[in-house]
Amino acid sequence: MKNMRKILIGFFGGVAMLGLVGCTSYIPYSSELSRVRNTPYEKGKNDCKHKSLEDHQFLELKGEDSKLIFGKLGNGMHIWQEVYNSKKDTWHVRDATAKYSTGGFEISQYPKRQRGKWGAFEDEVNIQDIKNYDKIKEVYWKNVPKRYESFLKRKMGIIQ
Repeated sequence: MKNMRKILIGFFGGVAMLGLVGCTSYIPYSSELSRVRNTPYEKGKNDCKHKSLEDHQFLELKGEDSKLIFGKLGNGMHIWQEVYNSKKDTWHVRDATAKYSTGGFEISQYPKRQRGKWGAFEDEVNIQDIKNYDKIKEVYWKNVPKRYESFLKRKMGIIQ
């Protein structure tokens, strides 16, 4: 990010949005992403788990490579996606709950997401798998706090 310049890209809901000059953005099916984002939250439904899974499944049906990522952002656990741009051979952040951002920038341009990324789920998961942290495909161990390592190792069947 050191050679990037921030520029004003617009106002959304009265909030000024900054973009990065020189960043590659990739947002396939942006109208579907907007539809998912604008689904109202209901207790136990339409949170980051539900919205990310719904958008992930949509992208997979359309032939897009998508990963469901879990990790800690801010004060809590969060689920988001990374989507693959085959033309550029790059992975891009896609967050189905980020209300004021179109997202789509390369994962390398999101240091907070890189540090907060703990792992990825298998492609064929359902909402219960996500809620229970079942069907974990990979873990980025360098990002996982020590106190959570044994939990994730048990979930992956590495330890009993």
